[in-house]
Amino acid sequence: DVISGKLIVSPVVRTFIYERTPDETRDWIRRICQWKFRKIIPAHLDAPVAAGPAELQEAFKFLDVPTSNPLPEGDMGPLNAISKLLTLSRLVPPRAADLV
Repeated sequence: DVISGKLIVSPVVRTFIYERTPDETRDWIRRICQWKFRKIIPAHLDAPVAAGPAELQEAFKFLDVPTSNPLPEGDMGPLNAISKLLTLSRLVPPRAADLV
C-alpha cells in the first residue's frame, strides 16, 4: 500500500484548505516542528501515531512541492476536479497545484 505506515494529511483538508493557504500553513507547521514530540494524535483513524517533526514536515511536503502526493492520481481525481471547478468559478483562490 502506497500510504501504509506513513503520516499523511487528509486529502480533503489538504485540497480545500492547506493548499489554498500555503504560507500560513507552512508557518504553522514550522512552529509545531520546533516542539520535541514523538507521537501525533490525529482526529481520525488509529492513534497515537509514532511520528516526530521530520515525519510531520514530510507529510506537509506538498506545500513546497505542489505535485507531490502519496495517493494515486486516480484517488485524487474527484477532489482535483471539484477543486478546479471551484477555482474556475472564482469561489475560492487557486491552489499551487492548479497553477502548475
